[in-house]
Amino acid sequence: MDPSLPTDHASAIAVVGMACHVPGADNAAEFWARLRAGVCSVEMRSPAELEEAGVPAEWIADPRHVPATLRLEG
Repeated sequence: MDPSLPTDHASAIAVVGMACHVPGADNAAEFWARLRAGVCSVEMRSPAELEEAGVPAEWIADPRHVPATLRLEG
């Protein structure tokens, strides 16, 4: 047993299951694979795409506005 680990089990943690639905991944295995591969799920949108999506023109024109989206399938 590793002597640096606590001997009392009061501070022990066990992950017994994980589920997720995140951009670009439908499950935990896909999510971790994307993380390991360094895949970015952020998509940048053009002003025309933002306008078509109903984003107000004053937001599109604001230099502080970041036209990024994260798309969840399903």
